[in-house]
Amino acid sequence: MRIAIDFGSTHTVAAVEAADGTIAPLPIPRLSLPGTFLIPSVISFANSGTPLAGYPVERAGLLTAPGTFRWMKRYIALNSPVRVRAGGERVTAQEAAVRFLRQTLIEIEAALAPGTVSELIFTAPTDSFDFYRDWLKRSFEAPNLAVRVLDEAGAAAADAGIRLESGEPFFVLDVGGTTQQALVAAHDSSGTIRVRGKDGRSTGGADIDRWILEELCGRIGIPLQDARLRPQGAALLRGCERLKIALSERETARFEPEDDPGGLTFGGMELTREELETILRRHDFLLNLERMIRDVRNAAAANGVDSSALRKLFAIGGSVRIPAIRAAIRSVFPESSFVETDPTTSVAIGALRAATSGVTPLRDILTHSYAIRYRDGQSGEAKFETIVPSGAVFPSAGVVKTLRLKATRPGQRLFGLSIYERSLTPGATATDPYELLFDENGEVRILNRVQPSEAFESVFLNARAAQFLEADPPASRGEARFSVDFAIDADRFLIVSAIDLRSGRRVLNREPVVRLS
Repeated sequence: MRIAIDFGSTHTVAAVEAADGTIAPLPIPRLSLPGTFLIPSVISFANSGTPLAGYPVERAGLLTAPGTFRWMKRYIALNSPVRVRAGGERVTAQEAAVRFLRQTLIEIEAALAPGTVSELIFTAPTDSFDFYRDWLKRSFEAPNLAVRVLDEAGAAAADAGIRLESGEPFFVLDVGGTTQQALVAAHDSSGTIRVRGKDGRSTGGADIDRWILEELCGRIGIPLQDARLRPQGAALLRGCERLKIALSERETARFEPEDDPGGLTFGGMELTREELETILRRHDFLLNLERMIRDVRNAAAANGVDSSALRKLFAIGGSVRIPAIRAAIRSVFPESSFVETDPTTSVAIGALRAATSGVTPLRDILTHSYAIRYRDGQSGEAKFETIVPSGAVFPSAGVVKTLRLKATRPGQRLFGLSIYERSLTPGATATDPYELLFDENGEVRILNRVQPSEAFESVFLNARAAQFLEADPPASRGEARFSVDFAIDADRFLIVSAIDLRSGRRVLNREPVVRLS
């Protein structure tokens, strides 16, 4: 049996394919919030014995206790050194997440039948897909358990596309606890979802909670670094999260006194929707969100999607309920309308739909471009030749680029290509120079953020194996010796084939060289 798990920053959702082929979210009675499919993404080592995971942590009153790990996904994305104590151990966010997901899998099998899960489908953020894919496959793959990892935005598209007419393009925005991802796709006549534009950022609802806390601290004259915040930081952020959720439903909300256990006079403070929007604009959240949406719209236009044809909008993830975020979407697509769907289960259902043979196959795209670096024979300058453009579909339908390699010196035997990933890296906002984390005692700590500059980055991907062709006999200077074809497979590997032009012999046949993203 195939199971999909959408591991979120705040909640985790599982989906299963029934015997009749229907796909639906799976309730896990011992882990889910009562009456829902939502498993709180939390694990607690506060008590001795087996760790508690999901709703039992909240039921036991351990949500903000030392030894409880929340926001594991965010800490993983930050490569955070934060650990919590678990008996004699100090557990990292990755270790805690693996234990949480293993416990979730145990309960899934208990809800179905032991030993029935043969394939796990996980989802991963667009902007850090490679890291999550490698980590999840390393942690869970076993002889009797296959593991696949799909892009979260692509999974959401697979669920959204099934609701629309063939050929109709659509837009998806997913704003979760720690990420925001946008995508334009279309459902073609063969039933395939074809992605036409995609992008992602590492900012989400947890950042908004922290900015609300910063605003409330400013009102009572306490800096975020104040030592009095440390013991109750988790409870205060929980209160800010409740405040944010309440403002999605009404114009004004109040910080509840029970979320202020230290009595720092947060209790009773009010925040309005207008004030929340001001906070979001102060941190350039809405500006950067609108910019990402426009970039995706423009990428889709370059791939043949007329923006005026984008009439259907899908908004998923907990934070899309915030009116200012919906308004940001409408500012880019003023003539389009939202398609109502369950924003919490769409990714898990779409992941299983995309992974199930014959049901909504997905043709995804790459978010970076790839180039080979060479030295110009006339100027002597190092230059780049693009072999795979940003937005390229994978798997490719055939060869995406053909190059001829010439010998640069007499008697040259070894040939190769230096392959680089090329990407624009937007700088972080100057107004947001730090990150709130929690130490092993559950106390708030401030982590300074590295501020990348706005630059065009080039990352050398195959430095250890740049030379992979051998001319036998050696080539003469200036001789065009090899013809090299490039393609992309379903696992994002750059596939290389090569022919020795002197002998006509094929020396490489669809060899994977580097993994793309």
